[in-house]
Amino acid sequence: MKITILGATGKTGGELLTRALQGGHHVTALVRHTEGLPQSDQLLVIKGDVTDAHDVAKASQGADVIISTLGPGGNGLMTNTVKAVIAAAHETGTKRFILMSSFAVKKQRLSLGMRLMSGMAMGKMVEDKQTSEELLRGSGLDYTIVYATLLNDGAVSSKVRVPKAEERLSMKNKISRASVAAWMLREAEKSEHVGEDVIITE
Repeated sequence: MKITILGATGKTGGELLTRALQGGHHVTALVRHTEGLPQSDQLLVIKGDVTDAHDVAKASQGADVIISTLGPGGNGLMTNTVKAVIAAAHETGTKRFILMSSFAVKKQRLSLGMRLMSGMAMGKMVEDKQTSEELLRGSGLDYTIVYATLLNDGAVSSKVRVPKAEERLSMKNKISRASVAAWMLREAEKSEHVGEDVIITE
């Protein structure tokens, strides 16, 4: 499989990159800074801007899937990135897109305390993500939006789960970046949640 990663130099993106290469996939990483990336015949590194449709198209030409592990967002980062991915898809034909988001966006699923905290501390970030995700849902792309709970640096867990609809999410809901990366890579391989929003936690 040919995978394009946006955010490959971040913690979750680095986990995804490592796992994809170990799985025998061919990866293109679109990054601003190339330092720290591994050397591999399976890896093509393109220096560019994830919010630039031309750069995204260049990085995703011939790709089976684009996966974004970009961080918190804000200042329009996620909205502009999704716009670039949508525009690039019209040029390249790459319609499969897996987007990592935060459970803070799913306000109706949060405990009262978490809702208040996210509103005060993450208001701009949440607004940016919400706008980008609405654009994605109306884009015609084969998307999956992955809402990870609080991230940590633990190992991959065998206890990753999708919380039941009635479960309220709080600070106690955590998941390792390695587990998120493993889940996203499996979704890229299996395409079990196309057109869906999926919350994952441990």
